[in-house]
Amino acid sequence: MSPRREERRREDRRAWARLGAQAVLCGVLGFVVGALAGVVVEEPALVFARVAGETESVELAALPTPAGRPAPAASPGAPPLPAVSAPARGPRFVIQVGAFGERDAADELRARLAGVGFPAFVEPGEAQAGPSWRVRVGPVAGRDEAQRLAQRLKTEQRLPTWVQPAPR
Repeated sequence: MSPRREERRREDRRAWARLGAQAVLCGVLGFVVGALAGVVVEEPALVFARVAGETESVELAALPTPAGRPAPAASPGAPPLPAVSAPARGPRFVIQVGAFGERDAADELRARLAGVGFPAFVEPGEAQAGPSWRVRVGPVAGRDEAQRLAQRLKTEQRLPTWVQPAPR
C-alpha cells in the first residue's frame, strides 16, 4: 500500500474516533440537561427551595447490598423514629423522598415506609405537567433531627432525600 493511502487511512480512523467521542459527549450532555429539565418541570418548587438554601441534602453512606436483595427494613439498635407531631414552637421539618404523577405510586411508597415505622404522608402538589403527589416523612422538630432521619431513609430504604421546612 502506498504511503499516501496509508496516511489517508490513519486520518479516517482519527476522524471516526473524534466523531465517536463527540457522539458520546453529546449523549452525556443531553442526558444531564434532560434530567435537570425534568426535575425543574416536575418539581419547580423543590428546585427553587434548594437554590434558595431552604433545603438540605444528606450524604448517603455507602452500604453495598447483594444484587436482587431488598434493602434492610431497619438497622438493629437504631434509635427510635421521631413522633409524628412536633412541638408547636420552633422550626419543623419534613423529608421529601419522592414525587409522583400518579397518586397510586405515592400511596405505595407511603405504605411501604409506614410499614417499617416511618411517619410518612402524601401531600398533593402542582407541577407543570399537571397534579403531583409528594411523599414526605415527618414532621420533626429541628434540622438536626430531620438530617438524622434523612440519613436513615437513605441508608435503610435507599431513597433520595430533601430536608425542607414543614408546610404550615
